Amino acid sequence: LPSPSDCFNNYSTSLCVLVKLSLGNNDLKGGLDLDAFMGADGGSLSLCHLEYLQVLELQGNPDLISIIPQDLSCLPKLWKLDVSGNGLSGPLPPWLARSA
Repeated sequence: LPSPSDCFNNYSTSLCVLVKLSLGNNDLKGGLDLDAFMGADGGSLSLCHLEYLQVLELQGNPDLISIIPQDLSCLPKLWKLDVSGNGLSGPLPPWLARSA
């Protein structure tokens, strides 16, 4: 695991090395924007900063409506993306479909 100096400066090491983000069944609304998540200090946080993220669960949020971002390749370790039971549409990124 990286040391704090290896991570981006504005967030804790524990966030930097996050491997699973489970947001399923949380009544999320709107679109899925990789840069729209908020950091603990109120600043914006890009999902792309989570370089160790392996699992992203967004299932069961029927009001989450947008296109599945094709630039999820910024998450090189991602192998599981659960978008079942929501309004996300479009193809899986080709590199992610191959890893399934």
